[in-house]
Amino acid sequence: MMNNIENDTNDKQIVEALRENALSLRNVVPPEAVWNRINDTLETRKTKYNYRTWLPTFAVASAFVCAVSFFSWQHHVMKKELDLMITLNASLEDVFLQENKVRFINASNIVELQAIDRQLNTVTSIKEKISLLKERKRLIESMTITEIKESTYAI
Repeated sequence: MMNNIENDTNDKQIVEALRENALSLRNVVPPEAVWNRINDTLETRKTKYNYRTWLPTFAVASAFVCAVSFFSWQHHVMKKELDLMITLNASLEDVFLQENKVRFINASNIVELQAIDRQLNTVTSIKEKISLLKERKRLIESMTITEIKESTYAI
């Protein structure tokens, strides 16, 4: 226990000596150049993160995201339209072939259909495929209408 008391008084003496030493130090004021340099670094840090420099960057980034989203959505819509046109063409062709017999009057349309089918195999653009399928649909519908008119006159 005596040892603890000696340590406490020894610690108090050390702290008191450090305090007296700190009070004896004179106040040192840094030169004006040091204050100017500190001030300059503070000002450059303020302007480094200025919203005027970041605003155009954010605007370009958001425009890029919008453009990618638009083209992605447009591709999705065109893909759905292509699937719809393929299904519609297949069903129209099935109806035409099941209900009607292919006649001489439709021979030129059938040749055009075969040419469109060959083009569909070589075309890579979705837009071109859709336009070819629309043309194919129009030809099948015209052949169906021709068959209906012909059967009406045959009665």
